[in-house]
Amino acid sequence: MLSFENPPTTWAQEIENQTVWLEFVSSVNGVTNLSGDVGPGGVWSIVVDLDPLEFKTNISATLGYSGWTDNSVTSFIPPQFHLRPSTHTIALDIRDAPNLTATVEGPMANNSVFVLDDDVHINGSAMTIGASPVAMLGNLSLSIRQNDSGMEWLEVFNFTVNGSFTITHLLSSADTPVAAGVIEIQLRFFPDVLLATDDANVSTNEPYWLLGILDFSIEAMPQMRGMATNVRVQIEDHRGVIQGFETIGDYDFYFDNNWVNTTNDPDSTVITLSWDLNSSKIAYDYVLDVSFNGSQYFQQSTGYGWLRTQAEVGWNISVGQDWNHLGTTTYIYG
Repeated sequence: MLSFENPPTTWAQEIENQTVWLEFVSSVNGVTNLSGDVGPGGVWSIVVDLDPLEFKTNISATLGYSGWTDNSVTSFIPPQFHLRPSTHTIALDIRDAPNLTATVEGPMANNSVFVLDDDVHINGSAMTIGASPVAMLGNLSLSIRQNDSGMEWLEVFNFTVNGSFTITHLLSSADTPVAAGVIEIQLRFFPDVLLATDDANVSTNEPYWLLGILDFSIEAMPQMRGMATNVRVQIEDHRGVIQGFETIGDYDFYFDNNWVNTTNDPDSTVITLSWDLNSSKIAYDYVLDVSFNGSQYFQQSTGYGWLRTQAEVGWNISVGQDWNHLGTTTYIYG
């Protein structure tokens, strides 16, 4: 931060278009001069981009400010600085930097698609950058999040690697509360011996896609045989969320292994079913199966619930004899 030498030390906002410069001698590019603008409050920054072949050593560098003259004041000839030039010597400590290269692939032919409860394959290397790269020991972290969500990254795994690596990891639906659809991925290396990190360039396969899983809850009161049923099916995704995701696709329903309904592209996450129960169906608890054929957002999945079928009680009564004397016994049976 640039500030005044004497109180008040706070940088004056009226002083505009000022720069701070940095000069050093690069072992690759020779004399190098970089600069950065001075912002509000005297804050400045300079981006130093060194060649990978730069010698690993300390480089003496000079930070400088070239001064400022208020041109509205003309009483001094020649003009005098109102803010004097200033320089400061620093040392640039040039060390090894990590260089992470890798590919991240899903299990399908379109390897940009990650499938829940299936494997993700990561292949690559963590090396030093420069003319003679050597393997680096550290931790490799893969994280994902919903595209353009701005949410915190969800770490999928964190493994120790040393140089080249080949990793196969099961992407568990139970541990991946990320919405199906386009996702962002981040593959980051944390060296054990350096404070620096490096992210792999994984843009080749973008956009990445997460193929989710649907679950089904079947809600039904006992149904009378010979009558129309009334069954409610609730759809939820692998996060346990029941709203805000795509439900396109075909949903087939089977009662006691017999097809009863196909619903195409429902408008909501609730499907209401109705069909006539066979009047000769034995009163019993029968399985109601649901089969989802998959979509761009969700893989094929199945579910089931129980539907209790009730029957009416029929009476068939006979009397032992048409009449009977008082004090004697007769029977009613059926």
